[in-house]
Amino acid sequence: MKTITRQIAIITFLLNSVSLAESGLTDDSTGQFSNAHPSYSTAAIGFGATVAVVHFTRYVPLWDRYKTSFFTKENSLYASNYDKALHFYGGVVSTDIIASGLRLQGYEKEEAVLFGAAASTLFYTYIEIEDAHINYLGFDGIDLTASVLGAGYPVLQHYVPFFNSFTPKFSYQSSGINTTMAKQYSPQFLSDHEGQTYWMGVTVADLLPASYQASYPRWLGVAAGFSMRNLGQNTRQEYFVTLDVDLRAIDTKSEFLNTVLRTLNYIHFPMPGIKFANGKPQFGIYF
Repeated sequence: MKTITRQIAIITFLLNSVSLAESGLTDDSTGQFSNAHPSYSTAAIGFGATVAVVHFTRYVPLWDRYKTSFFTKENSLYASNYDKALHFYGGVVSTDIIASGLRLQGYEKEEAVLFGAAASTLFYTYIEIEDAHINYLGFDGIDLTASVLGAGYPVLQHYVPFFNSFTPKFSYQSSGINTTMAKQYSPQFLSDHEGQTYWMGVTVADLLPASYQASYPRWLGVAAGFSMRNLGQNTRQEYFVTLDVDLRAIDTKSEFLNTVLRTLNYIHFPMPGIKFANGKPQFGIYF
């Protein structure tokens, strides 16, 4: 249940980044953005709106039955720690979306990514503080650590470009398990851990010798994935190796559309590959 808020975060941050982008459009309808350097007030308003949405949709409905005083709880048994992958992934995506919105507004890349990481870290700290007042959740330092590490990953990519060749990705197929609470906002696909698969996309072209890079299609990569099924009762691990599409390789000539493709690149789309489960390889199309 705890990670329900990650969906709210991603959606709201995405909407905020689109709003930032639209406010920077020029009048020539070229699809390009001005280099005007706005104040941080717009980003602060977006951050405040995100906090308000999470507070009223996630926590207020729980207060009547579950509100308590601040307490800590590090639950290493919940979802067999599989939820930590979601914390890391959420940190990565939120930092990159915030940074992308600021870049569209004219901020330098370094400034944008550092602000994005700081805002993402602040947001997930706020989430843990809210959780600390719900009697079945609590402030979980391990969850926060995973979120902060994720928030810092785009910073690592900025300073060590080699890591741009490795992109965390996510996919989901419903397990059919109801994971929502009464009267609560219910983004099922991020609270249904058994339906989730986490991937690391690899940009193969970056890793080839220079003499081969020009002839290899940059958009074609590979991805390694893992998932967990039957959590809590005979938990089964599944591993995947598939082809992958790097949407960042598509240049639309529009800064805004390229940013959208960059954001969508955090999703793993159905591709042919191999699944390893129960000690047996299975060929198929995996999402």
